[in-house]
Amino acid sequence: MSLTARSRSMVAAALAAVLLVPAAAASAEPSSASSRIVTALPSAQQYFWKWSDGSQKTSRTFKKSTYHDQAGLPHLVVTAQPAKPSHVVYLQFKQKGKWIVENKVTTNSKGVATIDLNPYCSNDTWCDGTWSYRLKIGSLYQNLKLTYSEK
Repeated sequence: MSLTARSRSMVAAALAAVLLVPAAAASAEPSSASSRIVTALPSAQQYFWKWSDGSQKTSRTFKKSTYHDQAGLPHLVVTAQPAKPSHVVYLQFKQKGKWIVENKVTTNSKGVATIDLNPYCSNDTWCDGTWSYRLKIGSLYQNLKLTYSEK
C-alpha cells in the first residue's frame, strides 16, 4: 500500500467520515436523435485531515520555545472529496461544557480548508494548559487534544 493510500486510509478511519450524499439518480429520456441513457451515480462524500507538518496525531503539544508565535504553528488541513459542493469546517474548543468556535473556514475549489490555531489566551499571552478541540464538518467531527505550553 502506498504512503498516500495508507495515509488516506488512516485519515479516513481517524475521522470516521464517510457521508453518503442522497442519490439524485437522474436520467435523460431517450430522444429520437439518441437512444443513450445518461445516469448520475450516487457519490460518497469523504473527508480527510492532517497537520501541515505531515502529522496525523490527535494529541499534540505546542511549546512557545519551539514554535515562538502563532505563525510558527502547523495548520490543520481538511480535504473534502469530491470538492463540490463547498463545506464549512469548524475548529472548536470545549470551555465550561460548551463548544466554542475558534476558527471557521470554507473549503476552496479543490475541496481544501486550511485552519489556523490560536495559541493565545484572552490576556494575549501564550496559553498554558490542555484543551479538548474538535474539527467539525456538518454532523461529523474529529476530536483533538491540544496542549499549549509557555516553556
